[in-house]
Amino acid sequence: MSEETKSYQLIVRQIPVAVSELEVLLKDLRHQFGLDAYTARQRLIGPGLVLFGKGSLEKTCQIAALLHRYGFACWQTLPEPPRFKPSRLRSLEIHNDYVIFECQGGAVRLERGTPTVGVFADISGALIDKHVKRLLAQNTYRGRDALEPLSYEELLPAIFQGQAVFDFYLLDNLGQPQQAVRVLPGRFNHAGLGERSSLSSRGNLEA
Repeated sequence: MSEETKSYQLIVRQIPVAVSELEVLLKDLRHQFGLDAYTARQRLIGPGLVLFGKGSLEKTCQIAALLHRYGFACWQTLPEPPRFKPSRLRSLEIHNDYVIFECQGGAVRLERGTPTVGVFADISGALIDKHVKRLLAQNTYRGRDALEPLSYEELLPAIFQGQAVFDFYLLDNLGQPQQAVRVLPGRFNHAGLGERSSLSSRGNLEA
């Protein structure tokens, strides 16, 4: 695949609330790149990282440069298909310097200090629906300048109310995933948590 035909993802770190410079940025995005201001606003305000858009290296570079000028941190990445799927957790054993996760695909050993990345998400789509309805209601009654996305404290219970999934990846020294485990609340033997074990599926996942 040539560089001209590759589709890059532009990842942006959101800001928690709108700032005065945001309106100027939205106008620049609309005038220079034809981006819809309302959609761009929704993607730029929030608690974490967001896929802002996709395109060629040249176009995503230009948009990233503009976002940088307004103080946004952003990255361009080439999407890569995962080399393996997370293996579903069945049980676990906690030791002093490591944890053994017994999974469908075999045992995964997590040593103390091993770099990991976790993703906690709702795969039912209910969270997105709730978020959109909230923004629409705010836009109707308070105007677009007062839009407030779900806070971190609101996100966690909202995810648990949907179809919650926690995936975590064990990384090598280069930051590449080597193994992955999928944890479904209430769907694994929590006896290995010891004193932290409880009758609450949410409590066991948080432990």
